[in-house]
Amino acid sequence: TWDDSERGEDAIATAVKTRQPLVVRDIAHDPRFASCREEALKRGYVSSVTLPLVVGERVCGTLSVYAGTSDVFDDDEVDLLKEMAGDVAFAIQSIEDEEARTRAEREARESDRRFRALMEGAPVGISISTPDGGVTEVNAAAVRMLGYDSKEDFLKVPAAGHYCEEKDRERFRELLGSGSVRDFEVRLRRKDGTVFWASVASVAQAGKDGAVQLVKSFQDISERKRVEEQLKLFSQAVDGSIDAIVMADLDGKLTYVNRAYADMFGYSREELVGKNISFCHPDQEPELEEAMKATVEGSWTGELTGRRKDGQLLRMAVSSSRVVDGQGNPVARMANVRDVTELKRHESQLRQAQKMEAVGTLAGGIAHDFNNLLVPILGFAELALARMPEGSKAREDVTQVLKAGERAKDLAAQILAFSRQEEGERKPVQLAPIVKEALKLLVAALPSTIEIRQNIGPDTRAVNADPTQIHQILMNLCTNAERAMPDGGVLEVSLENVELDEERAATIEGLRAGSYVRLTVSDTGCGMDEETLKRVFDPFFTTRGPGEGTGMGLSVVHGVVESHEGAITVDSELHRGTTFDVYLLAVESIAEGAPETKERVHGGSESILFVDDEAPIVEMGSETLTRLGYRVTTRTSSVEALELFRFKPGAFDLVITD
Repeated sequence: TWDDSERGEDAIATAVKTRQPLVVRDIAHDPRFASCREEALKRGYVSSVTLPLVVGERVCGTLSVYAGTSDVFDDDEVDLLKEMAGDVAFAIQSIEDEEARTRAEREARESDRRFRALMEGAPVGISISTPDGGVTEVNAAAVRMLGYDSKEDFLKVPAAGHYCEEKDRERFRELLGSGSVRDFEVRLRRKDGTVFWASVASVAQAGKDGAVQLVKSFQDISERKRVEEQLKLFSQAVDGSIDAIVMADLDGKLTYVNRAYADMFGYSREELVGKNISFCHPDQEPELEEAMKATVEGSWTGELTGRRKDGQLLRMAVSSSRVVDGQGNPVARMANVRDVTELKRHESQLRQAQKMEAVGTLAGGIAHDFNNLLVPILGFAELALARMPEGSKAREDVTQVLKAGERAKDLAAQILAFSRQEEGERKPVQLAPIVKEALKLLVAALPSTIEIRQNIGPDTRAVNADPTQIHQILMNLCTNAERAMPDGGVLEVSLENVELDEERAATIEGLRAGSYVRLTVSDTGCGMDEETLKRVFDPFFTTRGPGEGTGMGLSVVHGVVESHEGAITVDSELHRGTTFDVYLLAVESIAEGAPETKERVHGGSESILFVDDEAPIVEMGSETLTRLGYRVTTRTSSVEALELFRFKPGAFDLVITD
């Protein structure tokens, strides 16, 4: 502003701000002329008057008059100059008005030129008409679309003359009452009498002269309507099909689903039509994009995953192909869909069963070789033990070796039993020693971030069970708990006697009233939601990723417990941990027998042929039998042993071979 500028207080600025003439009678000394004093004095100026040029409400400039004396600008002179300044301001205003009018005319001509170019270049028909229906402007596309020879020919027909039915005209007027019309689908009549479907849009606006005019656009949608009619007929034909059939446009929007498809996903057809196909296939964008691209190019066959309305996942076999118009252009996609969820589940179970069978076979072979390694270990340990005096430290050490070897032998027996899919011997056993032994193994196996707590009740009763399978139950439950606590937590194992009355037993499937021993395994891990809880004992069901588990652990536990005529329950809450309770029917206490004593082995002098392909076993067997007084001949080759036996069949009283 003038107040902020360096010239805010000089003569010109003061005249502009006050809008009044400013007379300076002494340029040489008046401070209001300081900015241009030097130049004025050079020219011999002594006094001056500055007048603002006011146009309307604004100051458009100033008029400055200078004199060589100080007494020139009296009141009469200033009034005369004010009239002159008014004339100058009026002239400036006239020039500006003329320039504005010229500019407006030029812009109007340019706008009209652009409008006509746009109108003529538009691919849709455009017409301009008056409120009474007279057409004043029309583009070439409209002339061609309605079959006229020229624009002049078109302009002779009123706008309403192109409608086929009066009700369509009335409906259009009704819609136009709101100010505009969009996507009004109607049949229009060409000049030759043929009819076509058009989509009409219209808006009322002021014309160049200010009068109201209607700008209307219309597009031929006959082909689209024809396709829609074909789709409708096709829908009626396949609606009753037992196969799931779906149709989508080229943008992936579902345009048709039959009843079987809707039922497959649990929706009504109204809920699906109009949705994008990805609505039923969340998290499948790459697969869907590939399938849709291939379909437009010809056809596609493959599998996709879908999600039902209730959240259940489906595996589907899909065969899709494109739908083309009369010119061979793709206009839609159609697909036949089959639910193969159960088939895939059975295939997966079969593959898993075959895998487990192979694992069992491998485990059996390993256990057999393991047994072969244990034989000399246990045999030589027993031989060494026999040579050691009672009470010696060495004897105690070898005794521990034998105990460890016996446990290893039991483990090999368990593996062999698993590989043969056999149930072990069931007998009355105390669970407390089995649980404590398993927990000793777990302490070494589990990470240090997991705290193990045990609460083994005193005098827990016996149960009729296979100790190996009880051990398996506990290890599986504890392993499951460990995986639920990747960041650590508390694993608690308890064992206690419980009495279930009729009311309590009725709440646990498979149990009747009676005395039970309850084994409880609880963790403070991630817990499970309701959907996971429903399937926790399903075979092959797992929440872990590929390669992280088979989903068989809890299923095996459930099967073992049921085979023992017991029951297992689970209580879990997401982020709050999980508790498994195993109920096994209590039996009478195990009768205590007399202390087991080892019977002294009496040897003999007979001749024995000892055959084994493992040299350590042959050496151990030979030494053991020789110490008992037998005459021992050994071979590590079955072929050599057979030849020797055939050569001297009467030389041996006994043949021992693997």
